[in-house]
Amino acid sequence: MFKAAKLKIERAQKHINDLNDLCSTYVNSDFCKIWVEKDSKNGDYLFRLSQTKKPPSDIPLIIGDAVHNLRSAIDIAYCELIRDIAGIGLRPKTQVKIVKTRNELISGLTKGDGILKSKPAIAEVVANILRPYVTDNEASLIHIIHELNIIDKHIILIPVFCPSKAVITNIKMGGLTIGRLEAEINHNGVLNIARMAGGEIDFQFDSHSVSFSVLFGNGQPLEGEPVVLSLQKLLHFTAEIINNLEVAVNDIAEIPHLI
Repeated sequence: MFKAAKLKIERAQKHINDLNDLCSTYVNSDFCKIWVEKDSKNGDYLFRLSQTKKPPSDIPLIIGDAVHNLRSAIDIAYCELIRDIAGIGLRPKTQVKIVKTRNELISGLTKGDGILKSKPAIAEVVANILRPYVTDNEASLIHIIHELNIIDKHIILIPVFCPSKAVITNIKMGGLTIGRLEAEINHNGVLNIARMAGGEIDFQFDSHSVSFSVLFGNGQPLEGEPVVLSLQKLLHFTAEIINNLEVAVNDIAEIPHLI
């Protein structure tokens, strides 16, 4: 049951794994540099960071592919529920519609020419398991999957690579040596360490490493949230939906008149 939907989820998992590998390879490469810069306004010395090469162009495409497969898994499972379980012929563009409230959902499925007018028990399964509505439904992530999928149809989901922390070793400042320095990086790419003031100082350091977070960009659903972890959460949510549909269908199958 729901084999096609499960295949879509497996494909989404592959995309997420590929995304994680690609992001890890990028952030572990020599893609950024740190240098010391003297502030012309106050004479302070600052450690600054900048990226020297762009992230792989495949990253936003893989994000979109993962989201699309999750949305497809939900629609495929819904169509199987209508066609194979309820025994109702599919209409053009049959899909899970995201609505505002549960009442609006039930009414649309069972009133007038609603596709489940003759099968209200199946409509209840859709409402209870898929929960494709937004109001008072914070636990459901189906509307997030829907919004990301819609956005990716028009504007690719470009993530933000946000530096968070740097580790610098053997920093030489004039006659002073610091063996290891760990510091946070602010949004301007400045390392939040003590600002060094005074005359001309010669700075040198042996090596550095930078921790980066890959986040959803401004104005996107899940703005500021880590991309890979968020996609994994959406995948687990979708897989749980499919599993719960199987349980619900088996339960109502024990009461023949409901199907």
